[in-house]
Formats: sequence, structure tokens, C-alpha cells
Amino acid sequence: MRILFANGCPVWANSLPWGFRQLNHPVEILPLIEQKSLSQTMRNFKPDIVLTVGWISEYTPAKIALLKKTARQYGCLQAYWATEDINHLRKWSIPLVKKLQPDVVFTINAACISAYRELGIPAFHLDFGYNPDVSAGPAAEPVACFSHEIALIANCYPSLEAPHKFRTRCLEILLYPLLEKNYDVALYGKDWEKSVLFQKYTPSQVAYQGAIPFADTFQVYKTAKIILNLQNQNAFPTQVTSRTFEITGSGGFQLTARTPALEKLFVHSQHLVMSASAEETLALVDYYLQNEKERKEIALHGQKLVLAKHTYRQRAETFLTCLKKIRKK
Repeated sequence: MRILFANGCPVWANSLPWGFRQLNHPVEILPLIEQKSLSQTMRNFKPDIVLTVGWISEYTPAKIALLKKTARQYGCLQAYWATEDINHLRKWSIPLVKKLQPDVVFTINAACISAYRELGIPAFHLDFGYNPDVSAGPAAEPVACFSHEIALIANCYPSLEAPHKFRTRCLEILLYPLLEKNYDVALYGKDWEKSVLFQKYTPSQVAYQGAIPFADTFQVYKTAKIILNLQNQNAFPTQVTSRTFEITGSGGFQLTARTPALEKLFVHSQHLVMSASAEETLALVDYYLQNEKERKEIALHGQKLVLAKHTYRQRAETFLTCLKKIRKK
């Protein structure tokens, strides 16, 4: 099958497209949705599937309408991967799906499947994954500027506080107790300077590094001793963040908040470590900073699990299997 991937963002362009190519399915990345380039791509590439992903500024109503019209004109199956569920199911995913009217929807949270099926659209669960080619194997040598004891890579969303209540709770569990005890924590990401974090703590307590390119995140994962990872939900058995797979897949030692979804995918102290409280975080950090051998063994076991079960090759296989199901109906 030939897949036109309608999202040029580096995070997504390095996700499912890699998996499809591993399965020998040609993929064309469409970074911009414009009439001339879209029609030319349709004629030259002749895709079987047009896959739209998440929500980006490129997805204006006019461009979504153009994508829908052109895909139908050329007889392409349209698929949408809802990577912003469940937090933005009603704000972004459902309105976009109503405009796009895809033939099938994939969602990172299985609890959202019914919302799409109520619209008459087949829907399936499809989790995030890991692309080993983005960062294959351990770093040959530690990158000095990323040699932190503890690091957190995450964007801040000060205007979206309500939908991210558990994300805020993750900060209370994972980050704030470490800052209060003056641990060496490097914080990467956008807009943290606009958050309450910078009102609560002094500059000497917050080693803010600013935004970081996607490709560099893997150097941090492989070089810092402990990587903190925020989660967005703890009320569902199927939703984890994309960094969950990226950190562990690249060989990083991950400390994240305990959730039902994580406990289904990983074993605590075998593939990564999970914390449910500030006190537990401090105890885990103290222990694993002092026990390098155990830390590295856990990171290695976690990496092996992700490479065996959670790469985008496996996700692409799931995607194509689900398409076979709707075609049999």
C-alpha cells in the first residue's frame, strides 16, 4: 500500500512512516496542504491511503476540506490518528473528524473509540511507539552539555491547565520535591517561563534549558542519569505519552508517574520505575543515583522490551490489520 502522510512535524514524520517503510510500504510526507502540490503528489505518488495525524496549525478548516475533497477525487482511503485524545477529544479530534469524515479513526485512548463509532466511523486503538533509527543504540560518548543527574523534557501548557490536571499532579509527584531539595534537575521544553513553576522557585533551583530540537532529546535520554517523564492521564488503561516509549527505547532510565496504562505495559523496577508520591520519588532518586549498575540494568531491560514490542513497525502492522477488518465488512 502507498501511504500519503499529511503531517510534516518531525515528531510525527519519524513515527508511523518509518514503520510502514519497514514493512515495504512506500510513504510520502506531505508537510503543507496546498492545492497545486497536493494534486501533483496525488498524480505522481498515487497513494492508497491519506493519513492525517493529531492537530497542527496546518489543519485549518479550508485545508481539511481540500484534503477530504482531493482524497475522494483520487479514490484514496482516509484515515485519522487521534494523538490528542482523550484530553482534547471534544475540542480538536471530534470537530476535525466531522470536517474530514475519514473512513477510519485510530486513537491513543481506547475509551474514545465509542465516540467515533457513534459518528458512524470505524475506530481502533493505536498507541504511540518508538523509531529505533532516530536514536539507535547507546551514545558512543556522553554529550557533556546533557550530562545531568536528572532531566525532564516536556512542554508547558499554561493556558490548558484544566485538561491537564494529572499532568500538573505529575509535577507535584516528580519534579517539585526534587527542586525543593535542590537536586541537579535540568528542565527542557517550551513556555516553562510562563508557568507557576517560575513563581514558586528561584532561578538557582530551576536549571531551565529552554526548547530543544526533537533529535537532541534522545541525547539527553541517553546521557542524563535519570529521566523524568510526565503523563497526561491516570484514569484509563490504554494512554501513555509518546516519550514513554522514546525514553526507554533509546536506553534511558525513566522515572514516571504510576498509572494503570503504564502498569499494563511495563514492570516497575524491571523496565523503568514509577512513583505515586513525592516521598516515593525522593526515595527512588536517592537509591538509583547511588546504584548505577541496577539503573543501567533496568534501562537495558526496558529498551529490549520496547524494541521487541513497541516500535512503529509493530504499530504499522496493527494499523494495516485493522484496515483489513473494515474492508471485510
